[in-house]
Amino acid sequence: MAGGNMGNALQAKLKGDILSFLVKSGAVIYGGAPVAIDSTGYAVMAADTAAHKFVGMAEEGNTAAEASGNGIVSVKVRRRGIFRMKFYNAGAQITDVGKLVGMHSVQGAAGGADYMVELFASTSNGVAVGVVVKYESVNYVWVDILPWAGFISASDLAAHLLVSDMTAHLVDGVAADMADDDATNTPLFVVADVRKRALTISHATPTTCTLPAAAEMSDKDDGLIFTILKLGAGSDVVTFTQGAGTTINGATTFARAMAQYDSITFCYDRAASPTNYIVVARNTNQWCWTSSSATPAPTLSDCRQGLITVSHATPTVTLPTPAAGDAGLSFILIKTGTVGAVTVVPTGAETIDALASWATFLYVQYDSARFTWTGTLWKVSDLRLRARAVVAGTGEVTLAIMRAGRVEVGNAAAAALDLDTPNDTTDLYLAVMFTKTTAAGGGTAITLTTHGAETIDGGANDGADMDALYDSKTLTWFGATLGWITTSNHIH
Repeated sequence: MAGGNMGNALQAKLKGDILSFLVKSGAVIYGGAPVAIDSTGYAVMAADTAAHKFVGMAEEGNTAAEASGNGIVSVKVRRRGIFRMKFYNAGAQITDVGKLVGMHSVQGAAGGADYMVELFASTSNGVAVGVVVKYESVNYVWVDILPWAGFISASDLAAHLLVSDMTAHLVDGVAADMADDDATNTPLFVVADVRKRALTISHATPTTCTLPAAAEMSDKDDGLIFTILKLGAGSDVVTFTQGAGTTINGATTFARAMAQYDSITFCYDRAASPTNYIVVARNTNQWCWTSSSATPAPTLSDCRQGLITVSHATPTVTLPTPAAGDAGLSFILIKTGTVGAVTVVPTGAETIDALASWATFLYVQYDSARFTWTGTLWKVSDLRLRARAVVAGTGEVTLAIMRAGRVEVGNAAAAALDLDTPNDTTDLYLAVMFTKTTAAGGGTAITLTTHGAETIDGGANDGADMDALYDSKTLTWFGATLGWITTSNHIH
């Protein structure tokens, strides 16, 4: 075997749990005691002493006579593990789990004082030992030793490791090195910022946000992914721009409405010409805007929260005029009030599904629909309607009821139900399932008829065959020419 390979094998021993340290002249080290190196570089028993750097727990001991000079004897030290340690002044608390401790006092001679630890923040010289992982009693804790911490200054530990409360995050203190925040209303991020991958905007209503120019970026930034999080409490359209030589989604700007805690993730594509920032994710932190008014008028900020509830029985909801960057804005409208139609109208010349107003669909409590601004009109989707119950002996079944998709007929006696005339534009292929939910009285049946000249299966009525409990049928509207057609029939 070549000598070089053997050398590498020997070096690998330095990666083990146990290392040998040269002992300082005259220093006594007891087996099981914490060990430090002092300002001379030689090993001594650890204490709350300036320049001490904790290196681990002694696997063996030595006498003063054996340490007759610097480096005459060495001691084996274990650098990893969890050890039971005595807490200074019986001051340990169960809430100390997760906190950093340091040396308080040195190990004494046989029968003398034990070595002790205390919370790092209370030490005088900041000789870090490890993190408390288990509380045993006021006198003893179990510590996961961190020898590397001994080589970091106390001020750095305090700044970067949250030593007063390790229960938060071990490296929360380096957040300033991991994320960049801009508190202005025109945040400007440079290449060093985006390379941190996490950026925040703390201004309530920022207007523009500038990303680095192509000249700032390099080949190593190709494929770089970074996220911009809005921390400010306001809600407004943020226009993202970029320096010379780059685009965003192939355009010069990218505008999006952002509420508090909304975020946008970009990927930098250096191979594109010009180089391009690609929007790969957009997360909206949805909240709820609620109104009990008969005329609720949510603002754009309210709509951007993602959820609107109206508790009035028959409200007329007026939608705001979206801004230029609101294409894709989407929210859910839920009716939380009692039975009654909800009417939704735009503020200006906008339309809702190409209509000047949108009404009667949300009729029963907890009906809901999603409204999305396409950039030119409001589009309704995800219509979720609960079943309607018709309790009158006879009468018209309105479109508002039939558009639910299910009509529960609670008549025990004979009844003729008049179906309202559908709209061929909005109701084409409307399917409605009718179900008899009350036992027939004397074998009488429910008859479905039409309100006007429309037909049902080419005739004036459906044949009056729903007379037993839970009989049901589905009628589908195929337009004025064909009328209602029975597409499903479940008669007992």
